[in-house]
Amino acid sequence: MIPFSRAASLLLFFALGVLWLASFRMADALTFFKTYSSFWFLPAGVTMAIVMVAPGWLKLAPLAANLLIALPVVRAVIGVSVVNDYEPLLHGVRLFAVYGGAGFLLVRLLRIELPATSLRDYRWITVVSFLAVTTATATGIGMHMLSGNMTPAEARDVVWSWWLGDAIGAFAIPPMLVPLLGRWLRADGAEWHWPAPLLWLEQIGTILVICLVGTMVWHLTGVFQVWYLLVLPPVLFALRGGLPMSATCVFLTVVTVPLLAGPLALQNNIAELSPLLLATTVAGLLLGAAMSDQQKMLGSVEQLVEDRTRELKEAHEFQRHLIRSIGHDVRQPIEGMNMLLEGLAIYPRSPEESAAILRTRQIGAHASQLLSSILTYARFEAGGVTVQAEDFPIDRLFGALAQLFEPFAALKDVTLVWRHNAEVLNSDETLLGQALSNLIDNAVRLSEPGSVVEIGVEARRDGVAIVVSDTVAPLAGTPGAAGFGLGLVAKIADVLGAQVLAEQNRNGLVFADKPA
Repeated sequence: MIPFSRAASLLLFFALGVLWLASFRMADALTFFKTYSSFWFLPAGVTMAIVMVAPGWLKLAPLAANLLIALPVVRAVIGVSVVNDYEPLLHGVRLFAVYGGAGFLLVRLLRIELPATSLRDYRWITVVSFLAVTTATATGIGMHMLSGNMTPAEARDVVWSWWLGDAIGAFAIPPMLVPLLGRWLRADGAEWHWPAPLLWLEQIGTILVICLVGTMVWHLTGVFQVWYLLVLPPVLFALRGGLPMSATCVFLTVVTVPLLAGPLALQNNIAELSPLLLATTVAGLLLGAAMSDQQKMLGSVEQLVEDRTRELKEAHEFQRHLIRSIGHDVRQPIEGMNMLLEGLAIYPRSPEESAAILRTRQIGAHASQLLSSILTYARFEAGGVTVQAEDFPIDRLFGALAQLFEPFAALKDVTLVWRHNAEVLNSDETLLGQALSNLIDNAVRLSEPGSVVEIGVEARRDGVAIVVSDTVAPLAGTPGAAGFGLGLVAKIADVLGAQVLAEQNRNGLVFADKPA
């Protein structure tokens, strides 16, 4: 809320009163009965908007302006006439009580947001506005009948037009005036985005084209239903830009069409357009509110996706940093320990000491292999794995694997058998070794003592396969028993362009190209 000085508040009060009197004068340009039944009774909407937005005693500006009409000098300035000097006083209190009360109810009791853009808020606005219009029409006609200004027959003739005029003013004005006053008096309205000037011109042009088409078709055919085309501009612009755009189009429609009544020779049929304009106003605003809700939801989803994408990028960068840290801070001590154990094994020791050193060497080698698997898996997750393919002999790869796993297999009393014929394979030797390490590790770790694990190269019709065969019972191969090794094998196979061989007691990789 913007704090105003006393002088500024008085100026604002005066400005709001002038706004209300201007709307009253505009409504008086197309009256059906004296000054209180108009094709567009704009003061209804202006009163609601001011009460909803204006702070404190500034809400009384519509009441004060209406009461001023009791002064002949004011009536002379704005060019309106009344039955007597007391009529504006009675109707001023009535209008403020009904439409000001409706605005107060919407903001204070129903807690609609300002400016209202949601479908939930516009459902309440629609209900409350219809109730206010009905109350205002009934009380207005009742007051005229009690004062003798209107007979029951005259009341029946004017009640429908009176109700429609009040309804058009109550529905069409607040969607435009509330955000305007909100930015002026409260410095809010951040969610309201006025259409660009070119869009205003586009809306006016669309309305004019439809009016011209409707006039020509109506005069040629006599089919008045052609004017139903007036519903199209608010609907189309609601679909295009939500409530702000539909609100401007509704306002332009209900103002432009009556002003064109004379040039388009619609004076005698202007009353027939009232129900159509009211339906257009309500439909356009409700559809615009629904589209604004959809835009908010899509905006929230896009923001959520953007936030999640940023979080994933941050997690990716953290993972890459973690990989580098693990490679430097963990691998180096393990490799240093393995080198130290290799040095200790050179010197003669007692059988017990030699066995302990051998066992420690095996544990260190296995820890080094496990760390390599973890790092490779993490590199895949971080997208940091590149394939460096070259020709290499299979026996070299098998020799490195034998040196790594023979001590571990001996400790488990498992025999490793290597079968190859000096084949040469074109692939990434490091990644392939990592995949085979996981398969061999699983096979040895899950095998019973006395078992045999074979690692061999098999020529196949569709290429060549490197297969690890074991005798592990099916129960031991249940999900989770092999750790994350098989998942890493699948990732490595994918980047190497190989297929995973997963059969009972036979696991490996199949390459499309045969070895040289």
